[in-house]
Amino acid sequence: MSAVTHTPGPWVAASHPSSIVGWPIVAQTGRLICNLATPPKDINRVGKALAEYEAFIAECGANARLIAAAPDMLAALSAMVAVARKQSPKWSKSVEPDGDSPLGLALAALAKAEAPHA
Repeated sequence: MSAVTHTPGPWVAASHPSSIVGWPIVAQTGRLICNLATPPKDINRVGKALAEYEAFIAECGANARLIAAAPDMLAALSAMVAVARKQSPKWSKSVEPDGDSPLGLALAALAKAEAPHA
């Protein structure tokens, strides 16, 4: 079985959403990675409804930036785990991919990122 691969980074999130496609995240090559759906802005919204809409758009922007950073974070986490294993081979071999330690959290995140689609 071949290794699971993703579109190489860097990925970039658009600086703002499009009224047509949502909030695009694209690879350096221009390939679309994904779109975060955003509701159309209703120009009649006022007060609380407008504030809620603007908060939702800000949250979508934060999600888009997080998704765009995924390849860089995957590479950094892989490198950090490699260093931990090199510096403490006995200890690192005994760590399970779980939430009980920072290395366990890292291993669990890597397993989640690298798991084949079920």
